[in-house]
Amino acid sequence: MAMTDDRMFIGIVTVLGVLFSFILAFMPQSRAFPLPPYFWVLIAMGAVEILLSLRRGRGFQPAVTMQARIIALALAIGAMLLIPYLAGVQTSIL
Repeated sequence: MAMTDDRMFIGIVTVLGVLFSFILAFMPQSRAFPLPPYFWVLIAMGAVEILLSLRRGRGFQPAVTMQARIIALALAIGAMLLIPYLAGVQTSIL
């Protein structure tokens, strides 16, 4: 059974959110980057959606539903808040 674009999107963005959270936890100086960390997630979401829509071969039609976008954003931002907290790093993603 093939994986749907929604599930693939949620999985990829969640993994990227976890990756970004480890960057924030173990390289605190990354917070000084001109773009705030929550923009990292939004840019990654856009890139993943573009790649998924191109994979379909129908141009730039929406590849995922709004529900999948919200779930992925919530999971990624949640990871970016939880993992540095559990690592004992005082952080803000804003």
